Amino acid sequence: MSKEDIIRRFKLIEEDANRGFDIEQETVSPRGNTKCGTILCVSGWYLEGCRRDGLFKGYPEHLIDYTEGIYLMEQHAGVGSIRDWARDNPEKWGNKYGWDMFSRERAYNGLIGGSKNPTSIVIAHWEKVDLS
Repeated sequence: MSKEDIIRRFKLIEEDANRGFDIEQETVSPRGNTKCGTILCVSGWYLEGCRRDGLFKGYPEHLIDYTEGIYLMEQHAGVGSIRDWARDNPEKWGNKYGWDMFSRERAYNGLIGGSKNPTSIVIAHWEKVDLS
């Protein structure tokens, strides 16, 4: 897997995620009653992108837990703990707030509360990440 795979999966949900959630909310509901325990819902939407990409069907107990998206993103990035990697490699992540990628807007350059098209901003940030 690669950075391009991660970006492709975000692009699969970009339109829905841009219009379907407020950057401040703590839940994401692409299918029924689902839960994402992050502010940005980045990992919950990544999980949905993986589902749309055919990596799995359905959701266990119809619940999206943000930790599942984190686990998949770590596997796909191939850097171990993605948050540890981003914290330890700010020049490759793009800023010193990489540890916050699942909990704070500041982890993504240009993203602030109330941003229009937040997922597009997350994608633009990922396009500049250097996973090498």
